[in-house]
Amino acid sequence: MSDDFLWDRSGEPDPLVEELERKLRPLRYASPPAGVARPRPRRAAFVWIAAAAAGIAIAFTLFPKSGERAPERAPGYEVALLEGEATVGSLALRREEPQRLGEGSVLRCGAGSRARIAIAGLGDADLEGPAEIALERSSAELHRLFLRHGGLRASISPSARPRLFQVGTPAGTAVDLGCIYTMAVRPDGRTELRVQLGRVAFEIGKRSVFVWSGASCVADPARGAGTPVDDAAGESLRSALRAYDGEDDAAARRRHLETALAAARSSDARTLWHLLGATERELREPVYERLAALSPPPARATREACLRGDADALEAWRVDLMGW
Repeated sequence: MSDDFLWDRSGEPDPLVEELERKLRPLRYASPPAGVARPRPRRAAFVWIAAAAAGIAIAFTLFPKSGERAPERAPGYEVALLEGEATVGSLALRREEPQRLGEGSVLRCGAGSRARIAIAGLGDADLEGPAEIALERSSAELHRLFLRHGGLRASISPSARPRLFQVGTPAGTAVDLGCIYTMAVRPDGRTELRVQLGRVAFEIGKRSVFVWSGASCVADPARGAGTPVDDAAGESLRSALRAYDGEDDAAARRRHLETALAAARSSDARTLWHLLGATERELREPVYERLAALSPPPARATREACLRGDADALEAWRVDLMGW
């Protein structure tokens, strides 16, 4: 990302910088009213130094070092209405009047409405209506929401401890690993997860899929999570994966898989890794061959170990591909 935004605001905005600016805005310098004498230079210098020190202290408070716990806060969430209409039970939220909502509260937004949920000083989650979300848990160990339907945009600081913030859906749970992402739950429970920055693990039972920056996946309550795919992937690969994920017939699945493998490029290696770990034993060999051609495996991920689905071998290859 270009750093022009930091100098003259002409480049692409950095979401984390924007968030820090928003939180520091109340402390910005204000010119004295007319008729009030300006401070002498030495006094002005002291004010600027004090303001800078306060800003640095607040920045460290808002964004603690990785691994550190967020400050202890009272259970619950602060919720603010941004536009439109939103309710919690019989309570109608009002603009500019944030409400502290306890665990178990259910927030509903009307069509075209938005409400912001503050996540313990670590970020925000914007609910986009028509939508409904349950505020299930808020503690130092876990902040968990459950999106029943509608849209959500989460922006969590990378300093947050991994797995601290989670959003459940009818199709699985999005586990935040420090990022910005959007998700949409349709009336039938199908969920689309798209990551703009960072990474998210989407968990269904014992299986996890890992969605990286610039990628997405669709999960179905009955079938589980689909194969994550990069937004820049070709349409032939994307359509083949949709058909593969939704097919039950073994012969048809093989045909769709072959089409996907032929369309994959080196930038699609992370997608093929998910196919290698999730596909049937008899279909793993062509996946392994194509993935190894696009991105040679580390020594630990031997052919034999990967074909039998060895978890340690597959994890070693995943870390080699994704870097985390």
